[in-house]
Amino acid sequence: MNKNIQDIVKEIISFHGFRSNIQTGFSCYIPDPKPFSTKEGLLLWVCTPKGKKIVTKLEHLVNKSRRKRLIKFLGITDQEFNEGLIPKITDYCDMLTQFDCQKIGKGVSVNITPKIYNRSIKFSNFENDLKLLKDFEVFLINNPITLFAEEKGYFTVKEKNKLLFDKYYSST
Repeated sequence: MNKNIQDIVKEIISFHGFRSNIQTGFSCYIPDPKPFSTKEGLLLWVCTPKGKKIVTKLEHLVNKSRRKRLIKFLGITDQEFNEGLIPKITDYCDMLTQFDCQKIGKGVSVNITPKIYNRSIKFSNFENDLKLLKDFEVFLINNPITLFAEEKGYFTVKEKNKLLFDKYYSST
């Protein structure tokens, strides 16, 4: 298998219907529904420009403009946002620990105490443990933020019962 892990991760993103922004490195996000720009959405993570690791950017999930847009197109109140999405973001971060993601930064305040912290994972972790890559694909399509988006009806994971990982590593 000569395929680069980063290239496989990029394929995983599009295979399951997520979007990616490739301005600096690449990212994985749940696109906003039309008529909003599908070039924006719920940002799950970015790959650093040098391509060494995946990093969450939780501040993009909870900033004022993102909050207003979600409230508008989901037709919910600010309180429903706080009670609906904020716990999913916290759960998402907690679940990332299974991938040996390290806490980084000073924490993000999201109307709760304590702050939640961005996480990072090195691509070398996936290269050294291919099962981790498979588990990460499963996590991508079943994490609390993705499930929230599906529950609210503005995103549907494509090929939810099929893993792209198996195309490359069927015996792992």
